[in-house]
Amino acid sequence: APEETLLCVCNLARGAQPAELDLSSWQGWTPIELFAETVFPPITDRSYQLSLGAYGVYWFRLQPPEGGSAS
Repeated sequence: APEETLLCVCNLARGAQPAELDLSSWQGWTPIELFAETVFPPITDRSYQLSLGAYGVYWFRLQPPEGGSAS
């Protein structure tokens, strides 16, 4: 089976929260939300910004750039 890179982002607060993540190690990769297969914007060298609702969770599969590999 091919290897996959997963990212889980959790908000443990009872209120909505913004999040800024340093994902620059995965620059060019694309987060794909696991449950609905929603494609999020590709990762760049800048902080990746998300908003999470109260106790919200995002599960992403990180898709390598076209022609890239996950290893």
